[in-house]
Amino acid sequence: MGIPMRARMIHSVKGRKSSIPYGKQHQYILSVDRANLNKELLNAAAKYSNVKMHFEHKLRDCNVDSGTITFQTNMGDVLEKQTDLIVGCDGAFSVVRKQFMRKSRFNYSHVYIPHGYKELTIPPRKGEFAMEPNYLHIWPRNTFMMIALPNLFSCTSLHSLQLIHILLKD
Repeated sequence: MGIPMRARMIHSVKGRKSSIPYGKQHQYILSVDRANLNKELLNAAAKYSNVKMHFEHKLRDCNVDSGTITFQTNMGDVLEKQTDLIVGCDGAFSVVRKQFMRKSRFNYSHVYIPHGYKELTIPPRKGEFAMEPNYLHIWPRNTFMMIALPNLFSCTSLHSLQLIHILLKD
């Protein structure tokens, strides 16, 4: 399901590489392709007759006490369903989280950071990895950094929003 990453590979400005292990020799973390994970989870859930999946629906409301969830379809229809379990996987502005926040003793904070990111892809060379596959590759710089995961090598460039605005002006 994933590619073992045993260490971080730090790429210096001068092109030198340094490996920093995550743990002992046998320890690692996994690089998992999100699309493949979603596909595997959907396939696993589809094997259960009591699991109902609703695609192209937007969650509008839920009642965590009664198990009622309200969806709006892509055609604008409103559907109300009863469920035994509500799992909040509905994104940054979660309807489920908002309902839990109405309950007592639920702590939550939402903080915006002054950074943004851009995802890039490094295509494989002749079906092989473009870089060493068992590392999280990191190019740290003063005002930004880029990281690459070993899969088809999706890269993420992390930088200040201020830098993005400067680059977009030019």
